Parts: sequence; structure tokens; C-alpha cells
Amino acid sequence: MTDHLTGLQWEKNTNADNTANPADPHDADNSYTWSATGAAGNGTIYTSFLAKLNDNVGGCFAGQCDWRLPTVLELQTILAQPYPCATGPCIDTGFFGPTSQFSAPWTSMPSVDAASAWVVVFTDGAVDQATTTANLLAGARAVRGGL
Repeated sequence: MTDHLTGLQWEKNTNADNTANPADPHDADNSYTWSATGAAGNGTIYTSFLAKLNDNVGGCFAGQCDWRLPTVLELQTILAQPYPCATGPCIDTGFFGPTSQFSAPWTSMPSVDAASAWVVVFTDGAVDQATTTANLLAGARAVRGGL
């Protein structure tokens, strides 16, 4: 999905049936860690999710091998309205695909707390910190490009 206002190309999620399918990086119900060690960006969001999208051997997603995690500001551009969002989920699921019931995708940005990174909560549009080694409320949305 390409956002012509920002120049960003977004990965579209699929299959929000409340059952994770780790083999499918596009499954909206998958959750990932941001860090394996607490501070570095080396968790399953990088080693599994982005690795599958950027797999040169198996073929990169949509023919592109430069998928990455969005910044907080980039992720906020796909919200239906600013926080607090009056409807949930606060994202156009027709355009961007489904979200899981607890969708709060990771951003590429660690917070000032070394063991946390920023997420954007799709239920209400809030920006929050999540513990980097937790994989409870941390989904994924990949992006590429930009202005």
C-alpha cells in the first residue's frame, strides 16, 4: 500500500483471527520482541519479521528488500484520527489490512528507558512505551521509502 502524501509504502497485514502464524510475517496476530538483550534492536521483530520481508534468497516482499520499522511519526500518519481516537481500531483496516485485538506495532525508536521502545496503539492512537523483551502487545507494520 502506498501513501502518496508521505511517499511511504506500507506492508498490509492479513488474517486477524486471534491465532498467530509465525511462518506468515503478514499475520496481524503475530507478536514480536524488539530486543533479545533489553536495549539493542535485535529481537524477533528484526531477526524474524524484517528478515523474512527482506530475504534476498527467498525473494523480498513486493520485490523490495529495504523494509524497516517505522518511526513514531511515520506510524502516526496511518491513524484514522489523532489521539484519542473515537473509533477502534484507529486505522483504516480496508486499506492497511486487519489489526489484532491488541495491536500496538513496534517503531524503530528506543525510548529514553534503555529497556523500552515506542509503540503506537491502534485501539486509540496513543503513543506508549513497551518493554523491549516483551512480546505481548507488540505487533509489526513494515514500511519503506518516504519523502
